[in-house]
Amino acid sequence: MKKIVFLLIIVFQCNTTFSQGLIIGAVNAMQNRSKPYLTKTKVLNQFPLYQTKTNFDFKGKVINIDFKDFRDSLNLKKVECSEFDIKNETEFDSETGSQIVKAYLDSLFVKSKFIINQNQNSEIVVVKLNVLDGKKTGIMIPKVHGICQMVFEYRDFKHTYCIDLQDGQTNSPIGRTTVITIKEAKEVLICASIREVIELFLKDFKTYNDKL
Repeated sequence: MKKIVFLLIIVFQCNTTFSQGLIIGAVNAMQNRSKPYLTKTKVLNQFPLYQTKTNFDFKGKVINIDFKDFRDSLNLKKVECSEFDIKNETEFDSETGSQIVKAYLDSLFVKSKFIINQNQNSEIVVVKLNVLDGKKTGIMIPKVHGICQMVFEYRDFKHTYCIDLQDGQTNSPIGRTTVITIKEAKEVLICASIREVIELFLKDFKTYNDKL
């Protein structure tokens, strides 16, 4: 009976706390667990603002960002970059998600040496948000994903970028032994997936812009 109760406690902890170390032994997990990488800079005073891994220099290129949230109108249930259904059950499924993405765009574009000018005569980069979601899979070995899809348009440049960022991956702020709640893990990975999508655009756009 005691073994059954103990097992149930472990299962419950695995479902609420992001510590895969339990599967290889509680002692090792406590010794080897890591902390999530959280930035000092916050979006809306709560969510981490992750900078691009690569530094970009667009040399003061003047643009106007025309951001549009198409999540409700598209209501996508699947995206090519992820095997999971899009549920939109996180706190990002609201105006909060739009505000976070817009803050990321403004911050990362300015850091990349763009000048953002809302003047109608400025050249426009259209950004369409199609998907922003988080997903937890597994019980004994839980995994958390941040999923983001955006479309970027500028002149004849039009590309769709989609990321399913999982804990433990190279650019993830969360390792496989990180102790963190599922809610916090989703927040961190969704924010990091936004950064990943924007960085993919910046890499391609740098090549495109250098040829103009």
